[in-house]
Amino acid sequence: MEAVTETYCYMQTTGLDTTLFEHPDFQEVFRSLPVKICVTKTEPDPKHPTRPIIYFFGEMRQPSTSTMTGRINMTDENQIQWHFVRLILHEATVCSYLNCCRSLEI
Repeated sequence: MEAVTETYCYMQTTGLDTTLFEHPDFQEVFRSLPVKICVTKTEPDPKHPTRPIIYFFGEMRQPSTSTMTGRINMTDENQIQWHFVRLILHEATVCSYLNCCRSLEI
């Protein structure tokens, strides 16, 4: 998880690089990818007291075996913002996350 945290923090401090979207070869594609997402923790958001920051772990369903982590928060403009980080963990770590998620499922 350390590498993910470093990547996650790096993205937050440097901002997003949007130059990819300006490249002439860029093509937008829509794909529907089923993901099981579970909440791993929440934190109060001082700017939005009734809307906590929600951290999550997700596991994509077959045929993919990818996993992800991220957060959901409100922007200053009161819009919902999702942050995703693609993550591939060792099976034991995934099981640990899924056990945590199972305990949080409603």
